[in-house]
Amino acid sequence: MRISGFASGMDINQMVSDLMRAERAPMDKFTQQQTFKNWQVDAIEN
Repeated sequence: MRISGFASGMDINQMVSDLMRAERAPMDKFTQQQTFKNWQVDAIEN
């Protein structure tokens, strides 16, 4: 059982999750762009 941030009143797990989401944002955007480009290529080929 974890009591994260109990003493300080801060939700450490939420803070880490938010920071990780921010770190992943550029890669997520790249993946979305790549998927869109692949769809465009498929549409042109078919």
